Amino acid sequence: MNAELSRMLKRITPEEKAALSGQENVQWSIYTDQPQQNVVEHEKLLESNGLITARKHTRFVYFPPHKHNYVEFFYVLSGSVTHRVEGTELVVGSGELLFMNQYTEHEILPCGENDIAMNLIIMPAFFEQVREMVGQENILAEFMVNILQQKGSAAQYLYFPVANDFCIQNLAENIVYAILCKQHNEERVLGISMGLLGSGKRRTAHQRVSLSPDEPRGQESGLRRQAPCYLSRSSCQHHRPDLRAAPE
Repeated sequence: MNAELSRMLKRITPEEKAALSGQENVQWSIYTDQPQQNVVEHEKLLESNGLITARKHTRFVYFPPHKHNYVEFFYVLSGSVTHRVEGTELVVGSGELLFMNQYTEHEILPCGENDIAMNLIIMPAFFEQVREMVGQENILAEFMVNILQQKGSAAQYLYFPVANDFCIQNLAENIVYAILCKQHNEERVLGISMGLLGSGKRRTAHQRVSLSPDEPRGQESGLRRQAPCYLSRSSCQHHRPDLRAAPE
């Protein structure tokens, strides 16, 4: 992890201090005005008319099952964070990525002091702005198109188990740093970085593209697939990914 980012993100926040002092439950007032709905609201986290922001994941606290009214990009900078996404347990490790659309329900187990992760809160309209830079015919572009078209309310997530891959870490940290430091070319940095993430060579992404509201949780959907891609460790040039259906 970048040294400057590390210093910024290891500081104990007031929310984390409360958790360490015995506050066992999530402070829902930070995240929503309707806690009974279990939906985290972008209105609580984004500036007015904002399309994207970054927030450090709160350590030491259990987040019960919830959804968001925005798209979430979850990146682990150090350690690991355990999610249960639509009934599937995912241990997202250092350097790994998890994208979830606004219909995906997940819960997050408490993590420790050295488990540092970032949440990117992204409005669907943001993807319209960076769509050209992300390109076409790659798994991230497909994910974005589904969000923009807003067909139905099926859960969809992309999980990139790419621990210790320098190129992926560099791209993801560029995204986080550009937002936290409010770089003047933030949109271009984000668009190019997301494009490289989507169309890289030599990584494996697990893509959940279904789970309709009527489908029992925890069951494998016929639309679930594994998308093996390859990202060269010797360069960060981007290439069209190789998408294959996983055997059922």
